[in-house]
Order: sequence, then structure tokens, then C-alpha cells
Amino acid sequence: MIKSVLHILEKIAFRRSSILSTIVFNLHYLPFIQAVHMPIMLYKPKFSMPGGGRRSVFNLKGAVKIKCPKVYRGMIKSGYEKYPSYLERGFGWANDGVVIFNGRCTMG
Repeated sequence: MIKSVLHILEKIAFRRSSILSTIVFNLHYLPFIQAVHMPIMLYKPKFSMPGGGRRSVFNLKGAVKIKCPKVYRGMIKSGYEKYPSYLERGFGWANDGVVIFNGRCTMG
């Protein structure tokens, strides 16, 4: 019982820590009409730094496009907690090109 309660609390804290990053990421990369739906959800994001540094900073280069008739919240998930063995590492993002999504996507 206590283990399940702790697990739920861990999940809530894990998700809360990535909310600001998710908002900034969506507003930066997507047109406002798409960004307000929060289609891209980030879990423990780590963004690249010029020169390949180790600190997590918002160095958002490149472009992201969603070519889908209907955009909805959480249709693209990155660093998703489906892969529990990599939760501590987070999800790395280094983009110098164009990433195009044609529908749902889950990246672990």
C-alpha cells in the first residue's frame, strides 16, 4: 500500500518537473494555434549546449513541424516513462535540422 502511494507521488513530481520545459518547447517550435494544445509532452528533457556541454540548457535550434489535420494534447511524447530503466537519464534533444511529425509518436 505504501509502495503504491509513493509510486504515485513520484509520478506526480516527475511530471511537474517537466511542465515549464514542455510549455517553452511547444511555444518555441510550433505556431501558436498548435502550441496552445500542448501536443508535445516532455519528460525530464535535456537540451544540447553549444560545444556539447553537459549542463541542461534551453538551446533550441532547428525546427519542428506537425503535419497532421488534428493536433491534440500529448500526441507526441518524448522521454516517456514507459521505459523505467532510463528514467534518471531523461531525454536528450539536439536538433540542427527539421523534425516533421505526421501523427502520434512516443520516444523513449
